[in-house]
Amino acid sequence: MNNKDTEGNEQNNREKKNNLNTISEDDKNAVNEKLIKLEEYLQELKDYKPDSFKNYISHKKVKYSVERLLQLIIDLALDINNIIIKSQGGYPASDYFNSFIDLVEFDVFNDEFAQKIAPSTGIRNRLVHEYEKINDKIVYNSIDKTINYYTKYMKNIIKYLAKVSDISNNINNKKG
Repeated sequence: MNNKDTEGNEQNNREKKNNLNTISEDDKNAVNEKLIKLEEYLQELKDYKPDSFKNYISHKKVKYSVERLLQLIIDLALDINNIIIKSQGGYPASDYFNSFIDLVEFDVFNDEFAQKIAPSTGIRNRLVHEYEKINDKIVYNSIDKTINYYTKYMKNIIKYLAKVSDISNNINNKKG
């Protein structure tokens, strides 16, 4: 390999490295729109949350609303995960669970949090596909976890977007 080829490869590697941890404006806007919806759904879930399991199972409209909100919250997070993974040049996650685990690689959140939130995809799958009779107790018990985990999820995503925006601005300033 001659000097010119070596210089070209080094330049390409520097450009690739500079593009890591950046996000396009379109992707950032898409994530922000989904975060707004996620915040709305979390608030609705808080509003619909019955004060007891007995009230949960005795009010079908509340039960169905909670189930749907859980699904929508998790689906939005999965969309956000895939936008971030794609924006970082990653391959699509092998499954919903791993979309959370894959975000550890991009410093969106730590492994401990990823391991806690990733199993929520199982509840989503049961609700959507009715793989088995839906266990009302499991769904009811997941309400508080969902509110807590996805509130933290949003904070992590917002922090990540701020970080990659700062990096993008620094790169653009150096180019300009």
